[in-house]
Amino acid sequence: MLNRFELALAVRHANVAMGHALGFSEAYFYGIEPGSFWHDQRVLAACSEPLVLARRAFVVIEGDLTAPCELSQGGVLIVRGACRSAIQVRTHSEVILAGDLEDGISVRGDGITHVFIGGDLRGELDLNGSLEAWIGGSLLGRVRTGVPNAHLRVQGDCMGVIEPGTKAALLLLLVEGFMPSQAIEAIAARHYTLFHASIRSSDRPAGLYPELAASDNPLREHRQNRWVIRRNVDGRS
Repeated sequence: MLNRFELALAVRHANVAMGHALGFSEAYFYGIEPGSFWHDQRVLAACSEPLVLARRAFVVIEGDLTAPCELSQGGVLIVRGACRSAIQVRTHSEVILAGDLEDGISVRGDGITHVFIGGDLRGELDLNGSLEAWIGGSLLGRVRTGVPNAHLRVQGDCMGVIEPGTKAALLLLLVEGFMPSQAIEAIAARHYTLFHASIRSSDRPAGLYPELAASDNPLREHRQNRWVIRRNVDGRS
């Protein structure tokens, strides 16, 4: 769990790395108060009862989220404590979690959703629309991607499942830890319109994949699926 100072630094760093995808949240952590653009602004000590916000909202939960929360018209949700219940967002939203997305807990969304997870993703991201996600720890749970695109940045290991939801579209994946080659190849087999990835280390030699000799249709395979393994599991590049 990131403390207040660590969370502010991490969100501001991720915002730059993600091309300003966390701009509303980053401004808040910089000290800029939300303006009149947000029709419903709240700072809650905790959330222990179901919360449904029908207007565009900017919500900060200082403690734990232990009951379902829905932003039906989109907005920003910042959870400084533990996330122990489901989150539902729509239209254009940013979700900031200081700790893990815990096992059995989901973030679901329609439209454009930008997510920052300070710890591990042990639960599920299920986004029907566009997704930009920063995972500060490891991806151990499940990500269901939507249309038209998903861009995942995993700072730890990627040991979970990444799969399309209703339709396979475009997937970009950056992993700064370890990812098994079997997991990479499983994604490539899911018929994304385009799947490109950069993996820091795996159980295959450093290099460009897939290898031409391994494909029945090399041109089509390389156009749709390409990934680089930057180091061997033993650290050699």
